[in-house]
Amino acid sequence: MRQQINKWKYHFNWIKHYISPSLVVIITAFSAYLVYQQNYLMKESKHPFLAFTPKIIVLPNNPQMIEAKIVVGNYGEGSAIIDEFKVQINGQTYQSNYSSKWREILSHNQISHSCPLSEGWLIKNAVLKAGDEEDNFLRLLYPMDEVLNGKEPCITPFIDLIKAGKLTLSVKYHSIYNISYSQENIIEYDFSALQEQFKSP
Repeated sequence: MRQQINKWKYHFNWIKHYISPSLVVIITAFSAYLVYQQNYLMKESKHPFLAFTPKIIVLPNNPQMIEAKIVVGNYGEGSAIIDEFKVQINGQTYQSNYSSKWREILSHNQISHSCPLSEGWLIKNAVLKAGDEEDNFLRLLYPMDEVLNGKEPCITPFIDLIKAGKLTLSVKYHSIYNISYSQENIIEYDFSALQEQFKSP
């Protein structure tokens, strides 16, 4: 009987000595994996997503005016912190960390300095929160009759650019968790929607 008890004690001590530490290691590793996965999923759920959208509309409250613009928005779930923004057009690249280059860009593409213009720029370290939209990122406004006769010097050449898909906007940014992302949009506009607005009722 004593021999059997000693045998069980031996097996118990063996299990305690060899198996228990292994189980602790396995449980600890599994717990660490679960924490990692949870953190990863939480970070991914806060993924920002920037996009640029061209819009050309006849103003509802002033049918004699046409508005051409590019809107930038954060349509993801977390804040986007800007690292780099550049515009590529007709083989040239325009980049600045601190100030807008739109007037220079438009001037190089036959759009007059005198054109009425609202402008913004994605400067370095600027923050776009989830749901933010910058409506005046680039905005031109002009009388429709001058646009329709083809002699208008502001919106008409701008329309020609985005109709041909020659304008590319690229941005690099990171989330609050320091995960890096990049977006590139070729700005190309479908004019069929605008043509519908010009039709007489």
